[in-house]
Amino acid sequence: MIYTEPRTGERKFFRVTVAPEDFEPTDLSPKWQLDAETDFPQAAEGQPVNQWTGSGISSVAQPVVVDQPVFQGGGIVFDGQGDNLSFPMWEGGIGQQWTLAVLMKIRQGVLQDRSLFGCDVTAARALDVSFRDTGLNSFTPGYKSIVSSDECAAHPSDNWRVLLLRSTGTTLKVRFDWYEREMTATPPTTSQQGRFNLGCGYLAATTSSPLTVRYASFFPHALSDDDAVRMLRWMERKKRGEYPPVTVIYGGGQSNYLGSVDAMRREFPAALGNVSLAFSRHYGGSPLNLWMNDNPDLTGFEVCPFYDPSGAPSGTAAAWVGENHSGTRILDSWNVRVSHLKKHPKPRKVCVFVQGETDMGDSTKLWRPNGNGQWNLAYTEPYWLADTYGPRSVAWNRAIRQSTGHDDMTFIYERVAFSPSFSLTPLQIEAGYRQRESQLQALSGEPRYLLVDTAEFPRHDGVHFSNPQYQASQIPNTGAERFCRAAVRLINSSERLATMSSDARLIAMRAIDSGAQLTEAGFQACENLVAVQGFANLRSLVIPSLSAANAVDEERLRRCDLLLHRGGKYAPGFLSATPEAAVATCSTGADVSILEQALETFTHALGGSGEVNLSVLP
Repeated sequence: MIYTEPRTGERKFFRVTVAPEDFEPTDLSPKWQLDAETDFPQAAEGQPVNQWTGSGISSVAQPVVVDQPVFQGGGIVFDGQGDNLSFPMWEGGIGQQWTLAVLMKIRQGVLQDRSLFGCDVTAARALDVSFRDTGLNSFTPGYKSIVSSDECAAHPSDNWRVLLLRSTGTTLKVRFDWYEREMTATPPTTSQQGRFNLGCGYLAATTSSPLTVRYASFFPHALSDDDAVRMLRWMERKKRGEYPPVTVIYGGGQSNYLGSVDAMRREFPAALGNVSLAFSRHYGGSPLNLWMNDNPDLTGFEVCPFYDPSGAPSGTAAAWVGENHSGTRILDSWNVRVSHLKKHPKPRKVCVFVQGETDMGDSTKLWRPNGNGQWNLAYTEPYWLADTYGPRSVAWNRAIRQSTGHDDMTFIYERVAFSPSFSLTPLQIEAGYRQRESQLQALSGEPRYLLVDTAEFPRHDGVHFSNPQYQASQIPNTGAERFCRAAVRLINSSERLATMSSDARLIAMRAIDSGAQLTEAGFQACENLVAVQGFANLRSLVIPSLSAANAVDEERLRRCDLLLHRGGKYAPGFLSATPEAAVATCSTGADVSILEQALETFTHALGGSGEVNLSVLP
């Protein structure tokens, strides 16, 4: 509640009191109620729960098997190996009006289509709720998406989440944490008796989902709005103020981003713990110019607002990307998603941007609105998109920081590269080099702008990371997974990277991206190297004796030119063959002995053998 007192010359005093709410869910007559703290006081910490009584629950002992729910930390823990608790429904089935309230954690390991809880077949599966596309859905006909990933951050989380479902017979009201929506539905009815399975779906004792449930209750009637609010406040108090910090990851980009979403949903929570994934629906073939426009009345670039593409000439990108593509829509969708995490501290904020594949296109064949709101048929400069990619991406980063309020947000971009098998015109090849160079130049003034080089990632069509959805290719989906692993390494080192000088940061970033694990001595070695006389003459360095955390990263590290970012815009990115010893090249004019000694010291500090073969380029 907000009360605004008009400013007057009179001084006023107010007394504010908080009236305690005397409420218990039993006042609302639930059919059954599970409270882990009161129903299992006799259960030892971490021991299997074989039988439960109390709070209206009537059941028999669970079968004694290895995989059983355990009482742990004030909650019933399901480990995803078939454990569940089953509660009997009543004769006549669930009916059309009911309420389900659950206070739970969705832990790492919940996969797409994995059931969270629901009724068995005899009860028409009317409460079957599963984890789908990082959202909660019902497979029941008439109940489509209950809570989708586009509307809330329903993801593996160490935080307690409140889910309240109310069916009135014709509508379904859904409350997930702080977000509520209403949807029209025609729920099925049944005259059969069934069971409700907490921890799995309609088949009891089958593969369940990794959950922790502190409270659950079922009402054979729809709670009123007032009672629902009272129920939510009571459940909120059961969280006991437990709000572990959340790493917020915003995701966006073009079609390659779309093909990487599944891997990001899987890899980021597994590697970074308590993660909130605010992914954007707005992707496609649109280059960054459809999100960031140059404004002829101002200096620089500005966020592109929503525009009507109906006037775009046939064959242009704007004619088919649709209305979803605009900077304001992307920012709005992110902010809506993250707004559901109001109370959770967010110590780490990251934007992962898999974007740029069409920024290397011929600008004269594109079409966009300019800053004055007038329509141009085309750009006049063929390399405009490529040459301005760096400053446009910096402007986009700035706009995201301003819109979200996260001034310390880190940005992980894909450094776009295309497979040699992809047919490109000479103009496109030149544009690609220019776009990569423009992006590298932009890094110098952006300490939280980091790149994952994707030059050696497998691509099923020369553009997109290999993905199982393209069955004809029969190529494992390793590109998106490698991108995620590199992004995680950069995220974990982003605070240290942000403190480094520009040249040293580029070297450290490249090493981490490639699979190396830098200690503090390694970060300092990067600073020492760039301070050496003759460093400006250095062009490349490969250290094949470094080690990575796993075999995939090790193989990537072996072929990586660590100082690629000093190699010029035509640098290939990755080597076709791995040298047996560390090799480096420099341009004429350098003091070879001084530079070679500095490189050997640097290589040793990073964990290499300390020997470097330095050659001078003609």
